[in-house]
Amino acid sequence: MLTMLKCQVEEDQPSILLLWNPSTRESVILPSQSEVPQEGYTYGLGYDSTSDDYKILGIDRFDEVPDEILSLKSGIEETSGRMSNVDMSARELSLPFVHVAFHWIGWEQVRSIVSFKILDEIYGEIPLPRLPYTLRRAERGVSVLEESLCVYHNDKINFDLWVMKDYGIEKSWMKWFT
Repeated sequence: MLTMLKCQVEEDQPSILLLWNPSTRESVILPSQSEVPQEGYTYGLGYDSTSDDYKILGIDRFDEVPDEILSLKSGIEETSGRMSNVDMSARELSLPFVHVAFHWIGWEQVRSIVSFKILDEIYGEIPLPRLPYTLRRAERGVSVLEESLCVYHNDKINFDLWVMKDYGIEKSWMKWFT
């Protein structure tokens, strides 16, 4: 099992990203093409069985630089074609990976789940379930539960969780609990 670690040696130095294999105790410093500090980045780690390769997606929450995909076999590339801005809190430390795609909440005209499939490196969009409207500030996020995509909504009074029963099918969102 591979694990990504973000390390900062000294306070005034930029952080580095490591990929660590705890079973072999080996680690690799991951490169970045970006000159922008990585504090605004969120990462996801996924396995592409068709190419037998691990891939890491780094997205800039502030939309200042293009997303980066790192293939452990072939190196770094910039992705193109992201269709929306990122709607992600600083607390979300990683991108959920399910159905060979990374996921996060984004918005262009309306909020939706943005997906990035590692097989063909293409962005997609999945409609959100009908989230409650509230005047209070609400936190929303995407996660994985038992190999299913899920969305949570927390407005400090209620915490709601939806699970997508059939991946990519909007009508299959099921409210799991409040």
